[in-house]
Amino acid sequence: MPTRFNKQRIQLGYQFEKVCQEVFLTHNFTIKINQFIEQPIERETDIIFERGDLNGIAEIKLYSSRTVSPKMIENAVEHFQPLVGLYKINLLIVSSAVSKPYKQQLLEQFSVHIWDITDLFRLTFNNPDLYYELEQLYVQATGESPAEFMSIEFGFELDDLPIRDLKDLPDTPKKTPSPTPAIKTKGEELCEILRMVPSGRSDDDDSDDDDASPDRQYEKACIEILRFLFDRDLALWEDQLTTDAGIHRFDLVCRIRSDHNFWQEIVGDFNSRYVLFEFKNYVNKIKQGQIFTTEKYLFEKGYRMIAFVISKKGADKNALIAAKGAMREQGKLIVNLTDKDLCEMLALYEGRAERHKISDPTEILREKIDEMLTKMIR
Repeated sequence: MPTRFNKQRIQLGYQFEKVCQEVFLTHNFTIKINQFIEQPIERETDIIFERGDLNGIAEIKLYSSRTVSPKMIENAVEHFQPLVGLYKINLLIVSSAVSKPYKQQLLEQFSVHIWDITDLFRLTFNNPDLYYELEQLYVQATGESPAEFMSIEFGFELDDLPIRDLKDLPDTPKKTPSPTPAIKTKGEELCEILRMVPSGRSDDDDSDDDDASPDRQYEKACIEILRFLFDRDLALWEDQLTTDAGIHRFDLVCRIRSDHNFWQEIVGDFNSRYVLFEFKNYVNKIKQGQIFTTEKYLFEKGYRMIAFVISKKGADKNALIAAKGAMREQGKLIVNLTDKDLCEMLALYEGRAERHKISDPTEILREKIDEMLTKMIR
């Protein structure tokens, strides 16, 4: 069940959509929201807008960081590619910053215009209430000040520039909708590979793995997913790492190198430069013994205080109690994730998830941490 904090983030997504709707209305557009288009594929659109000879379709994405990777932007653009050509203008509105050269590249490659946070501040400049609402929403979503995006150059009609840019560029030619073949995304392929790995050991079986074993296949599938999601945020990627004394062997250790606010919160709040991943391809839910083992790998002087334990079935009640005990008594954060969580993170990364209004896979990690910490007692 989403915590109060996660509900707030979902609400931020709806508020961002409302701000974008108001942007169009204050510039004398007529809009239709949440309209279903059945051809070429069934899809709910965020906004269909029209003003004079301008008409278009807009998709809206709220991100929880100042900038996002080009891959995430391209995923968002590709998500509504089947609709390109149904209207004159194809517009992606994002809450993060996107460079002008990259906007031009996306326009030429995908026939999609981009409005980023700077464009939105331009468009709301003459509407103080909307301008202030956008500022507050950005602060709540990212935890940062948007001051650098609010400085406006003078010498032109400030609030209408992004719209005039739409008019100045060539319209996308209309095309007859044609059925789009179902092509699996990279994330869908990775999720399918993960789900196809058979369950391996029982919870009391600690036998060594070979490369062909289900446990090793599961570990490799999980690592490939994590690298796909967080290759820009994490470094090192040391798997099967053994401690100096040869006593412990970690499944995967990564170093945090990201300026994304989620990972920076992890570094600051838990004094941890490194994050540990453990993979448990067990037939049943993992038990408290696996949590106690993982806890031994974490220690403050090694700047290693966080672990994500990934398993097919999740953790049982006693394992969850043990994880909370490690946090309460030692300040060690052990978060349990499942295959389902990884697949949902992939969907978020590729813009395919409908439940979240913020297209950021770290939202799943935030939910898990919020759920754990807000219900923990002394």
